[in-house]
Amino acid sequence: MTDRNDIMKALGNVMDPELGVDLVTLGMIRDVKMQGDTVSVMVALTAPGCPLKNKIGKDIEEELKKLQGVSKVEVLFGSMTEAERENTFQKAGGKGQTQQTEDPLKKLSGQPIKRIIAVGSGKGGVGKSLVTSLLAVAASRKGFKVGVIDADITGPSIPTIFGQKGLLVAGEKGVEPRKTKKGIEMVSMNLLIPDPTTPVIWRGPVLAGVLRQFYTDVNWGNLDLLFVDLPPGTADVPLTVFQIFPIDGMVVVTSPQELANLVVTKALKMAAEMSIPLVGVVENMTYFVCKDGEKVEVFGKSRVQERCKEQGVPYLGGMPIDPSYARIADEGAIEDAVMPQAVEDTLKTILGEK
Repeated sequence: MTDRNDIMKALGNVMDPELGVDLVTLGMIRDVKMQGDTVSVMVALTAPGCPLKNKIGKDIEEELKKLQGVSKVEVLFGSMTEAERENTFQKAGGKGQTQQTEDPLKKLSGQPIKRIIAVGSGKGGVGKSLVTSLLAVAASRKGFKVGVIDADITGPSIPTIFGQKGLLVAGEKGVEPRKTKKGIEMVSMNLLIPDPTTPVIWRGPVLAGVLRQFYTDVNWGNLDLLFVDLPPGTADVPLTVFQIFPIDGMVVVTSPQELANLVVTKALKMAAEMSIPLVGVVENMTYFVCKDGEKVEVFGKSRVQERCKEQGVPYLGGMPIDPSYARIADEGAIEDAVMPQAVEDTLKTILGEK
């Protein structure tokens, strides 16, 4: 007859997906009850609304159903206090496999991906995710096998732009990336949480671990191009991507405003300091085309091209303000977009055709 000791022993086989240590050792199992053929488990998560709780729950259910006489498993979730969380991370540091055996800044490898391109900016609101999505669509139309990592973990938008909902599933070779109607593969935090409006409240080290898993634990297969949509700025996430991803080049997105240009300069300098090859700069919202064909520079005279020349960085072109892009992004129909010339030229530069 299965008893509490059997249950706790089985739970010792369930690992925290991020910390790499079993739930019992981490002190995450708070209560266990068995009534008839039903086992109830109370789990304390390291963060409220942890997006990995579904995987933890599924792993617990699968492990406990192996026990004799158990046919139903109920998993309830709570969250740790700050002190409990710090204690858990200390335990992980002492016992976690990743912390013991791997250099956290070691470049990742092992994926059969031909070329990885980061798309970033020093400032939010310049259309970085739009450019990432359009580059992926343009490459897919040329017959390349394309993937997208939505590295903006706390503010993901790639699934919405491509009209993707629902949770990712695990396969024999790892997490299966979501495929769009045209075959573009993607992974995003919004595809790992049941409610996309749930905020992700994590510190830098946890974000770094999730990014690592987006690369190593996903069955990407043989990709020709993998685009990484970075969050704005030069903080933890872009730094982690530059340090551990085998990046082949970076596209920087900006807009005509002088403030945006100043902040983007920081992103360019960061990439240079991290020895990341620069593909060039794409300018978004450069002008608006009126019905009579006149081009109006809504944000004033652009100096982006001039700044690129000063810094010796390729200027890849400007994209107009086009309300249709906002509409198709909101509708999740980006794969039907008319491709801007600046995006076509950027892809040619990435492929070495220009």
